[in-house]
Amino acid sequence: RSIESKIRDPAVVMGNVRQFMNGCKNYLIRTGEGEVEQLVNLQRSKLRSNEYLNIDSILEDTMHILVIKPLRSHIQGLILSKYTRKGYFDDVRESLEYIQKHPSLLPFHLPLNQLQSVKQEVEKILGLFESSFSPLEKLNCVLCIVHHIYLQLGEVTVYECCMSLLYLV
Repeated sequence: RSIESKIRDPAVVMGNVRQFMNGCKNYLIRTGEGEVEQLVNLQRSKLRSNEYLNIDSILEDTMHILVIKPLRSHIQGLILSKYTRKGYFDDVRESLEYIQKHPSLLPFHLPLNQLQSVKQEVEKILGLFESSFSPLEKLNCVLCIVHHIYLQLGEVTVYECCMSLLYLV
């Protein structure tokens, strides 16, 4: 229904999708529709004493595959349309091109040759980020990028790490 809708604001569409997904999760948790309760009990029986079953996380991942994946290109199109129309991407592109040409203007002093060597690995992880649908997988990708920056650049401050992340992405 989101695709056929006349609503073109990506924030409203994403809010509607989130509301639908939350409703589905709540329904499944409350009613145990179909074999959900049996599957949950089966998975619980496989757990060790120090483990727990995060049903909400499992349902969230499933909803992202079933709901977000089919709507992804539609939502991306809405976002691109809105921000292209407002000139946002042109401003970002110009700023990035400028900073690439004048890296000495960055508010931190890290060896730029090190940043360039990290860039290739970051781009690989960003590819995984873009192809992921699960918020947990996306978060893991961001954490991997930050971890990689720390490993490659040695002891940097949080500020320097964040600025490096902005520069690399």
